[in-house]
Amino acid sequence: MSMMDDQKGGGINFQNLETQQRLMIVAINGLQQTLKIGFASTLPVSSPLAVNNLGTSSIQVIGADSTRVALLFHNPNDSVSVIVCPATDANGATLTPSFTTRGGGFIILPQDYLPVSGNCQTAWKAIAASGAANGLTISSV
Repeated sequence: MSMMDDQKGGGINFQNLETQQRLMIVAINGLQQTLKIGFASTLPVSSPLAVNNLGTSSIQVIGADSTRVALLFHNPNDSVSVIVCPATDANGATLTPSFTTRGGGFIILPQDYLPVSGNCQTAWKAIAASGAANGLTISSV
């Protein structure tokens, strides 16, 4: 709607503008609540597991847990990418994350995170692109 459509006798219909402003505020508040609920149900929150010895050889970073329903991997490193992967693939074959053969793994860029939910009960492995004392934070539910 243009201001010309909203003018009455040369002036602006302020009552209509106030109604539109109130409706916009209600919509924004609703969007904020939706985002909060969405993030709360997507990103698991628990006592974190700190891994601070991640290097260029694959290691197990979290064991299997038959009751686990979600994981959140966070790469707190400033410049080193990390690959995480389940210990086995869908066919039961062992996976070993590598920056040379990346299939089966999930790359987490520096300061990024990866939420995983559903079938995540197996043990998980990780590897860093370089260095020997990189971090990885894991939260599980």
